Amino acid sequence: MLFYIIIKPSYRFNIYNGNTLVTSIDRTVPYFRFQGNTFAYGATYQVKIQVVQNGVYGVEGEPCSVTLESSPTIKLQNAYCGIM
Repeated sequence: MLFYIIIKPSYRFNIYNGNTLVTSIDRTVPYFRFQGNTFAYGATYQVKIQVVQNGVYGVEGEPCSVTLESSPTIKLQNAYCGIM
């Protein structure tokens, strides 16, 4: 008899400001959002990803630099303006 075991990996996103680890975000999907008060507008961060399989963390991948917008952009849609 042949059995298949499907092991779904998870991901750890290590976010650095220079050489300083700012935070780590663990996810079951291969993406995340920059949110919360941990991050500064206009700052550049380096993101390194580790795959986690069976509780074992792989080595970090090459860094990817991400620069956040200098300020949040908020605008009401025209359809909602002037409604009381």
